[in-house]
Amino acid sequence: MVIINTDAWASDKDEPNPAPVSPESSEQSLVLGVFGFQDLANDYFHVLRQRSRPNIFKLIWGILVLALMGFTFYMVYQLLHDYFKYNSFNQAKVEWKKNVTLPAISVCSINAINYTLLTEYMSGDTYKEGILTQFDDLLEQLENFKGGGYVLDTLDTDDFETLALYEMYNGSFARPDTFRTDISEMLLGSDYDYLFQNVEQFIEDISKNAFPNELGSCLEINDDGALVQSINGVAGGFTIDLNAHIDDYLPSTSTVGFMVYIRDQDEVIMMDRGGLAISPGTETFLRLNKKSVTRLGEPHGTCDNVESQFNKYGTHYNTVRECIIEKLAATMIFECACIPWYAAERLYMLNKTDILESGYTIMPCLRAANSKAEQAACFEDDGSTRKRRSLDSLKRLNLDLIKSTTRPKRDIYDDYESTWITNETVYDTKYAPYICGFVLQKTCVSFINDYLQKGLLEFDNCAEPCSFNEWEVDMSTTLFPPTEKYYNNFLKSKTGNYTLEYARENLARIHIYYDDLKIDVIVQEPAYKIQNFIAEFGGTVDLFIGFSFFTVFQLVEIAIAACIKRCRGKTQPKPKSPKKEKSTDSTLR
Repeated sequence: MVIINTDAWASDKDEPNPAPVSPESSEQSLVLGVFGFQDLANDYFHVLRQRSRPNIFKLIWGILVLALMGFTFYMVYQLLHDYFKYNSFNQAKVEWKKNVTLPAISVCSINAINYTLLTEYMSGDTYKEGILTQFDDLLEQLENFKGGGYVLDTLDTDDFETLALYEMYNGSFARPDTFRTDISEMLLGSDYDYLFQNVEQFIEDISKNAFPNELGSCLEINDDGALVQSINGVAGGFTIDLNAHIDDYLPSTSTVGFMVYIRDQDEVIMMDRGGLAISPGTETFLRLNKKSVTRLGEPHGTCDNVESQFNKYGTHYNTVRECIIEKLAATMIFECACIPWYAAERLYMLNKTDILESGYTIMPCLRAANSKAEQAACFEDDGSTRKRRSLDSLKRLNLDLIKSTTRPKRDIYDDYESTWITNETVYDTKYAPYICGFVLQKTCVSFINDYLQKGLLEFDNCAEPCSFNEWEVDMSTTLFPPTEKYYNNFLKSKTGNYTLEYARENLARIHIYYDDLKIDVIVQEPAYKIQNFIAEFGGTVDLFIGFSFFTVFQLVEIAIAACIKRCRGKTQPKPKSPKKEKSTDSTLR
């Protein structure tokens, strides 16, 4: 600490070379030292002992010392406040690459059920034709519900129960081997000669790339990151030609075409969330811009790595979209006492039977429950993954109705106890009685969405993973096929010699590509790191009160020495004072 020479005020009355005034006790000295004011106190006392110094200057010195101490405390408080706010900022940069991996892509038909096949199967039988009529009526009721009241109040309960029982005893409408839209029919071409431009025989077995989704079956491409673009623009990207087959659509389908999901490698899309709608009769250009994002966890950020239950390869952490989907699937299990068919199929295809087994274990408990408390008791936790408000009334699916519609007439699943893993589909296993049928699931989804819109059901917030990729998509469209001549020359042979009118009602072409081979790298960084805090703290206290780490070491040494001295003083006996000898008078008398 720099001290200004004040000897100008010295006089003969002042003590020569006065020593710094120390506090009277070692305890006071230690207290002053701990707060870093030892040198400041010595200098201040030295000034006050100069008797010739005018009182006004003594007062100014006192005010100055108190002001410096107060300002130092304020500054240290501000530094601590700024540090414990844990602010952060995003640091962005652009990395140009020789090649960039294309995203994983899911292409889904909006129509889940092939209505043409369903109609052909039901025709000619009075009972089945009645089932088909009830099926159409129920889907129309669900489609027409636009809010106002509760969705379950608008449904014909008899239709619902009849259809759910029919699916239980005769097989689900959503089974891949019955009436579900065949993903291979969505692709232009035959056998393995599909029109994937810029990708030569990329798909060897279409069944290995077809995965279930709420919309039906989806073609899932590039989960392994094998597609890499090394040429700018459409020529270097991925192109696919599709056929909507709108003549096979359900009468209640309000939108025609396809849904395309741009996703991170191994990200799972099982519900209609965050997709891009592609209309037939268009050539759609999806221009991508890739972002590589790194987030901070607590305390600076909110990212959280939660392992996905449905991923195909290795370890994958849930994105926000996947987290919402898993919460919705869990809510369906809780509210409707059945496993969503697309989740059950995917888990079985991936041989993740431990998750299916846990659902199989709790499902009888859920169906036997007569109250919300009994339902929640079926789980190990209290159902806290969902914030619940008021689901007490039977505005929900009636448990007795669910029990009756999900109980098979005969126990045909015991035969599969030892061999179920070798069965072709999950519907041929012991899990089949607990899988939602198409009608039950459609109704359950409408019910849950209704309650979410009304605020009667809420989900906890979903956190981002700490590292992920995302894509900005710029979409533009044009007419497809562009001309009759182009259609006749390049597409007609692939579509069964249909007319141009048919082509413009059913066909679509999709380009997915990068215009620039670059990646936007975004890294979340702490705005105020610990080294910044230490530097500013040290600068502040050293500037105003002369405190430094050398002072800290000195104080530590003083504290240790004081402790040792005090301990020795307690253990060692006090020395006895010598007895005074009586003086003898040796004077001769």
